[in-house]
Amino acid sequence: MIRLALNAMAAASAIAVVALQPSPASAETAPPSEASQTIRLTVVANETTAYGTPWDGIRMGGIVGSLMPELPLTSPPDLAVCLVALEGEDTAMECHHNLVDGTPVSFCHDAFECSFDLPSRSGTAFGVVIYDIDTLLGDDRNDFVDAFLIAGPEGEIAAVEAATRAAVQTLCRTDVEVPGTFRDRLKLDRLTIMPNEQKRRSSAMRVIKRGDCEAAACRLTQSQVSISWR
Repeated sequence: MIRLALNAMAAASAIAVVALQPSPASAETAPPSEASQTIRLTVVANETTAYGTPWDGIRMGGIVGSLMPELPLTSPPDLAVCLVALEGEDTAMECHHNLVDGTPVSFCHDAFECSFDLPSRSGTAFGVVIYDIDTLLGDDRNDFVDAFLIAGPEGEIAAVEAATRAAVQTLCRTDVEVPGTFRDRLKLDRLTIMPNEQKRRSSAMRVIKRGDCEAAACRLTQSQVSISWR
């Protein structure tokens, strides 16, 4: 578990690492939170993104007519989640994944399904960002999967949604320059977000109430989530 304090007015940059908990758990499940009350969140990602592309890798079609069949050089996502909550004028973002030599690594490598034990934060609203760890172009260029809100007081929802949207941009940026080695190789200065993805990121987030997604999974855009409320 990594806990980052984000400035509410400049949420694109983490300003402090508050704590780190290494994982003693198996590769299939994130480690439990220190909080006494937790929720078990299980994420099942779609087999492809909403645009029909693989999460990781590429597909190489036949280069020499039909002599070379399509080679799927693809793999499932490396799922991770971050919780987003308001703390005074700042936003606290608590991310659940491992660190290996300073690099984020999913608890569930190359897996469409991953479970996380998260603090329930009873009585307050908070956001959940689901993403596919992809550090090829930098720690903030992960693939955005989905985001949703856990219900709290009605007056908190708008602010938490705005903070969660900013967290998505922090984790899965689309407006930064590609690092030099890749810029030279790909002849790109910037990677541009697709219009449909921009619309998806700016649309209203689903608000999940306590007890929802327990008897049956809740369908999001690129995944479905099940929540065991404890």
